[in-house]
Amino acid sequence: MSGLVLKLDSPRVSHEAENYLLPSFPPPDDFPIAVAGDGRVLSRYGDPRWNLSFFAGRSLWLDFGITPKRRDATRLSPGNSELLKLVMLYYMYGERSMLSPESLRFVITSVRPIFKLCTDNGILVSQLRRFPLVLSQIPAVLAQSKVPAVMTILYELYNARELLGFEMADVGEIQKLLKSATSVEKKQNPYIPARLWLYQIRRCREMLQDFISHRLEFEALFKHCVGVYEREYGSITAFFRGDGVVAGVSAFSSTSKIGAGSFADAARKHGVAEIIDRWVIDSDRTIDESGIRALGKYFSAVQFVGALYLATFSGMRRAEVGRLRSDCLVLDRDDRLGEIFMLRGDTSKTVDDDSALWITSPTAKIAVDAMAAISTMRMSMAVLDPRLEIADDVVDNPYLITRSYEPWGVVKESEYELGVDARVEISYRHWKTRCPGLFEANELRITAEDFKAAVLVTPSLDNEKYAVGKPWNFTMHQLRRTLNVNATYSGVVSLPSLQYEMKHQTPAMSLYYGQGHSQIKLNKAMTKEFIATMFQALAVKAATLLGDDFVSPLGEEHKARMLEFVSQRTASQLLAMARSGQISIRETALGVCMSREYCPYGGIDHIAECTKCDKALLDRRRRAKIEEIGHRIVEVMASSNADGPLRECLEAQQVAVKEALDVVLTH
Repeated sequence: MSGLVLKLDSPRVSHEAENYLLPSFPPPDDFPIAVAGDGRVLSRYGDPRWNLSFFAGRSLWLDFGITPKRRDATRLSPGNSELLKLVMLYYMYGERSMLSPESLRFVITSVRPIFKLCTDNGILVSQLRRFPLVLSQIPAVLAQSKVPAVMTILYELYNARELLGFEMADVGEIQKLLKSATSVEKKQNPYIPARLWLYQIRRCREMLQDFISHRLEFEALFKHCVGVYEREYGSITAFFRGDGVVAGVSAFSSTSKIGAGSFADAARKHGVAEIIDRWVIDSDRTIDESGIRALGKYFSAVQFVGALYLATFSGMRRAEVGRLRSDCLVLDRDDRLGEIFMLRGDTSKTVDDDSALWITSPTAKIAVDAMAAISTMRMSMAVLDPRLEIADDVVDNPYLITRSYEPWGVVKESEYELGVDARVEISYRHWKTRCPGLFEANELRITAEDFKAAVLVTPSLDNEKYAVGKPWNFTMHQLRRTLNVNATYSGVVSLPSLQYEMKHQTPAMSLYYGQGHSQIKLNKAMTKEFIATMFQALAVKAATLLGDDFVSPLGEEHKARMLEFVSQRTASQLLAMARSGQISIRETALGVCMSREYCPYGGIDHIAECTKCDKALLDRRRRAKIEEIGHRIVEVMASSNADGPLRECLEAQQVAVKEALDVVLTH
């Protein structure tokens, strides 16, 4: 037995049916791939078409191109037809999320043109990599709107290559095929300059840390406030029902029958009044004037800021962050990188939707912990409200972002109709109303350096909206783009503190998104955008080489000849060259190397040949690093008895350090 079971998302799937457990991959031709509710076999694996109508609730067939019913239908060679069956078998039974019958049809209609292309050229899809000219024609046979989805399918099939027994394209080839997709340059969101990006991270973290440091005090205050309502109205449920009182009247008010006093006094007693005032009380008001609803506003602000923080370090869209649950932070242990942190969202059930995992930073834990603590408190009130129907799994594992279920909260009637599925809008532009104390206005003003950094990465930046002296307007989409840029633009974005923020996350994103290192089904849209950003990084990096920071050890004339292809091309042309593999820029200890061939010397732990290489450029900004390398070589030579080849190697590198310093200091 293969251990693989049917992953078809249909209420008509039966665990007892003959087709539920796959005996092998692939199964025998007589395996019943589709079985009706009464046990009738509708289609077998060896059939030229599979009838999935029973599971779809309407007519739905998967046609493998052997005996197509329509004259204009796709005809495939027998060999390619069998390979297409393997692909669809994987999507029905593979170790992946479930798919609806309609999504299976989307898969087969999306990839079938590739199988037809191979049939027309007399080859099998499994031989495609041996015929690069045919491989390069794939975008031409696809509908333009389907190119991104097909590239995602090819990426998943590459990761499933061991089970399938073949691969159509590797990660590098898939990346090249993406060049036919709609140009990303026109759609790019602004890159947030490093200073502003780091500032918003620092302020969000400070806000979250304030809550984490006083979590016990806030939980005690919450319990105290709930107790006041219980004494006032008999029980929280009675308050929600409005038994004998006007629902919504605060127990901390002059209308209360007991008279609990001031909420501000209670907050001061628990040691958190100053924190609430710092983050959510408007400058023209006080916590005394705001009353108990300030607690609800503060709790919502923590969840809001936590959402911004998670988006900053994951690239999740706001709707995706809104679906996160309390147990969303998961670990993958990698032999090379150690613990890799990921955020797990709702499981997607359609191939053209996003998958449920995003790479993130260990620092995401502070946001998850803070948001989950508040969700737990709020859920303890939601279960007491008779107007709400709440599933057990939501009670046990609440959403990280919730509306206020507390008796002092303000709830619209429509929100009761949606229950706990009522989503709270997350929009960065609302920070002033959601958390007024989050940013200082002057800190958000764009400086000349900020503008320069933003335009370097986003040449199409709106110069009027993002002008020097104006405040930077953050958006969630900018966070996604900036994360990808910071993870890929080595040597372009080089602020040391920014590198510190990204040091745990960048290698993981590169390996998991960019190189297909993981078999885990990561977010498809994020994978596609990360790969596209990698290409743009090469193009931007190539353009920056023309500046004075980079010098050739062979002289200025050699650098000019070496970079002639850059100076004669536009940004979009450089991007096209990067996508097609015509540009190679590799970081070295001394600068960069532009050789597209394998280097036997490395340029990282051996630099002796770099100052003689006609493909090398030295980076003036690395002077201190080069000097440090020189000091280290001297220390090694003095503290060891190195002799023979090792001594010669160290001496050669010592000479290279001196030559490199001469170049960066004199040119």
